Amino acid sequence: MYFLLWLRQEIQARRVPIPLDSSYFGKMKYLTGSGDVRDSDDVSRAMAEIILILLGRGLIRPRHYPLLVSMMDDFIAAAERNRPGLEKTDEFFREYCQKRDEVADGRLCPPIEPTSEQNRFDFASGKTLAYFLLGETEPDHELYTQMVRTVRPLMGYRPYFARTPPMPAPVPGLSAVAPDAAVLREWERGK
Repeated sequence: MYFLLWLRQEIQARRVPIPLDSSYFGKMKYLTGSGDVRDSDDVSRAMAEIILILLGRGLIRPRHYPLLVSMMDDFIAAAERNRPGLEKTDEFFREYCQKRDEVADGRLCPPIEPTSEQNRFDFASGKTLAYFLLGETEPDHELYTQMVRTVRPLMGYRPYFARTPPMPAPVPGLSAVAPDAAVLREWERGK
């Protein structure tokens, strides 16, 4: 718990560079998994958002929706060029096209919660779509990459082309690697 308080202090002091070193995330994940922080859907979602932000990936915002729709249009056109009639044969692709229309019309605002019945979208079946995207003789890795880059924003990630470059901390001072918490754990055990 002290780690989260310390991290909040560092963020408020503007000493956190983006992206943050991965050693800091191990401690956050440990706190969630160890039960030190109450594990619930809200806590898990908040921790996931914090991690995405601190990794420099960011979250999708309404200003990114036009870019997402454009990326989805490019993917749909490329997939139909590669496999004509795919919308008639693949359920995930049909649903994907429907989600594109809903985002474009403003009826759907990502992120889509996979557990929500209202916006149920089977992301796992997207993996099966990859087999339909294969070229006649060789896999089309570029098309698969396009699909991944458009499905992830539907789940809440910032679109790939809207990511910001690394940003140094406005007030330098945070060590490049997370401090060793073994001393703190020993002190807590000795209480």
